[in-house]
Amino acid sequence: MTEEIVAVKTRYHYDSYRDLRTLFDLASFPSCYVDEIDISKPVTYIVSPMNGEFRPHIANEYAKGKPRFCNLILWNIERAGGGDTKALGTYTQANWELMGHYTEERKEELERKHRQHGEPPAIMYVDRVWVSDRKLAEYTGLHYAVLGSHPDLGEPGPEQGTRWDITHISALNGRRSQVLDQLSNRDGYNPEKWDDCISPNCWPPERDEVLKQSRFALNIHQDDGPFSEPLRFALFAAYGLPILSETILDAHPYGKGTMTFTRHHDLVDTMRRLLLEPYDKHREMGMICRRMMTEEFEFGKMVRKAVEETVGWR
Repeated sequence: MTEEIVAVKTRYHYDSYRDLRTLFDLASFPSCYVDEIDISKPVTYIVSPMNGEFRPHIANEYAKGKPRFCNLILWNIERAGGGDTKALGTYTQANWELMGHYTEERKEELERKHRQHGEPPAIMYVDRVWVSDRKLAEYTGLHYAVLGSHPDLGEPGPEQGTRWDITHISALNGRRSQVLDQLSNRDGYNPEKWDDCISPNCWPPERDEVLKQSRFALNIHQDDGPFSEPLRFALFAAYGLPILSETILDAHPYGKGTMTFTRHHDLVDTMRRLLLEPYDKHREMGMICRRMMTEEFEFGKMVRKAVEETVGWR
């Protein structure tokens, strides 16, 4: 029997993951909630994101004495970056622990917490962890899976009559505001204002208008980690937006001819230069990127490829 691939949804609300849920739906994958995972079923479950629901539920499934016939995959699209919790070493260790690779000290610590407070024990929670940045996969030893796009995730807007020069669709912090404030034609960028050359930061349904009526998409890392934002890129690609991104060590499958890259301190000057250039060539770059990510690297195709590479078929 062909093994079924099931997308696992959280019962928590995460706006930042709604596009991933949409992509699974558009690619016609069935779904379930975390508390509906049955480890005795011969299916492949793909979990993203992982939060406090997952480990207690899997530990409880084991405690019931169920045989495990399913494959469990965590698709970790969170970046490794700055700060103690996202440092590359910490990021690597946390993901490998989920696959059952604990140091003796860490295993003893978790077993003690399990006995004393009922916290999840040190067990193998997932078979594999996917990341969608090729250099991050190389550094961590985790599996690289392309996060593709889908033609129905978005639709390019008209070539003329665009309303905003720039859109970014990202949470504001210091290093992002530093760039956006300089590019704004107001007294500093305000994500709730619609009368700037930079679009407001919004969610559907308003976001559809913003992406169709913006000229360029701008990607600024949340921190100093030089890794990609695959879900944001999949969204921009669906709308055929030409993308300027802060430097990424390895942006595969994006690259020369589909995106423009520059260092953080050069983003403002580069964006200003792009806005002065003839738009047609940049528009074509965005459409090339759209065709690449919705055809060659279409989301469902990439998920099935990654499953075959990591767990095969029963």
